[in-house]
Amino acid sequence: MLTRVSFALAFVLASSVPVRPASAQQVPVAAPAPRDPSLARDHVEPASAVPAPPPSDPLTLHATAPGVELGFSPDEGAFVRNADRSFSLQIGLLVQVRYQLSSTPDPARESEFIVRMVRPQLRGTVLAPWIRYVVQAELAGTGARLLDLQIDVQPHEAIGLRVGQFLTPFSRTFTTPVPRLLFPDFSIANDAFRADRDTGAMIFGTPFDGLFEYDVGVFNGNRIDQGGNDDDEMLYMARLVASPLGRVALDETPALAAHVPFRVSIGVNGYLGEITRTEPRVDATTGLPTTATLGIEHQRTLGADVAAQWETLAFQAEIYYRDATLVDGTTRDAIGGYAHLAWMFFRPYLDVAARVSVVDPDLATAGDVLRVVEGLIDFYALGNHLKLQLRYANTTDERQHETARATIHSGTLQTQLAF
Repeated sequence: MLTRVSFALAFVLASSVPVRPASAQQVPVAAPAPRDPSLARDHVEPASAVPAPPPSDPLTLHATAPGVELGFSPDEGAFVRNADRSFSLQIGLLVQVRYQLSSTPDPARESEFIVRMVRPQLRGTVLAPWIRYVVQAELAGTGARLLDLQIDVQPHEAIGLRVGQFLTPFSRTFTTPVPRLLFPDFSIANDAFRADRDTGAMIFGTPFDGLFEYDVGVFNGNRIDQGGNDDDEMLYMARLVASPLGRVALDETPALAAHVPFRVSIGVNGYLGEITRTEPRVDATTGLPTTATLGIEHQRTLGADVAAQWETLAFQAEIYYRDATLVDGTTRDAIGGYAHLAWMFFRPYLDVAARVSVVDPDLATAGDVLRVVEGLIDFYALGNHLKLQLRYANTTDERQHETARATIHSGTLQTQLAF
């Protein structure tokens, strides 16, 4: 059934979407570009602050008036700005809808449609091109909520200040814009170890033309939707990245570009503070991976990542370690990680990928490891602006003694629209 649905949707997308020639399609979304700290990291990067002539693109609308420029493009969304871009407004949208089929023991949940994301976004500049703002909401789910509200002041690429509510700088994949992620979801290891969004302040920079990157921040430590700090502790976090052969953009689909030179990026990050502890599990109702909230604890979490890309190949891996002191005084060590490899075999329209993820939530306890092995094929109708993803996942949970729940097979067919 999943195969018939995937072929039907792929045919509809291929026949109804105006696909540009490869030379015109490869540049906007995936061409490696300087990391833009104003990015709301769930979306595509805004244009450069330097005014440029409007591109000759059939999907771009453009108009000018004395001192004002307005238009629409897949890269920038709808926009209006003055001549030097000291004042600008861009309106964007990210939508993800999926169909999911699973071997869950519950027949009522084995087949379902999900509106996963509906994220409108406002971003732009005020007073100067280096004073930027981002506002992003989530409309999918049971109720609307604010995801991002951030202000960046960055007079030079080597130093900037960000304040507000935004993504915390732990993990390469988590700080990659959602439209540019390779898989439909983050890995189970990333779900278990990252610190998610939070409210606070951060100093950041990309000196030496992006060969080095750093983020150092302090946050409330209670994630979002809390209205302020709910205890006497703060969350402290830092991330350092080195790319010795040249800047490596936050993009898990680099092969969409016409040419991708060999590049390697190595990152390390960590955080400490009091935080709500979560743990990956398999939902007893759906049989699918989920994340459970277990309580408050003091955490010391470390991570390291490597990303390599060359022409049609892209590799990325991360490993995490956590030393936690629970509220009752006991300690717990956890480890996890993932690795994925992608090959763009029909550029720039089709790629295949595989990912392996492992989480051991307590090194002192045997028989509690969670593993997920995934296979993926992506169809890019319009780069990352419009794509269709078909994924198979095999989830093994050692804590489940019932065979039907210990190993779950699932398929996901997801379509994405982003501008």
